[in-house]
Amino acid sequence: MRVMIDATQAQAAPFSGTGIYIERLVDALGRLDEIEVEPVVNPRRRVSAGGGAESLRNLASDRWWTAFQLPGLVRRAGADILHHPLPAFARWTSRPQVVTVHDLAFQKLPQHFDR
Repeated sequence: MRVMIDATQAQAAPFSGTGIYIERLVDALGRLDEIEVEPVVNPRRRVSAGGGAESLRNLASDRWWTAFQLPGLVRRAGADILHHPLPAFARWTSRPQVVTVHDLAFQKLPQHFDR
């Protein structure tokens, strides 16, 4: 089985929880004989900007990547499944997709978070 993983966040924020998760997931899946892992990265994604115009550019880049570039990569690579380590969904692929949702503490303990 060929698994394509969007590893963009691991490149943009390698020491974040999501970055470490992606690195370890790619490593663990890569050790399984029956799985071929192909991490891919949005080359236009910049480091998280913390708001403002740069964040809008990242948002536009992320949307373009997910909507158009990832489905093309999945098709050309013959991937059987696409994994998004952050909430995303590529509409223009017929391949099954897996989404990892990290940290829902804000829903379980909303009193500890600002609106």
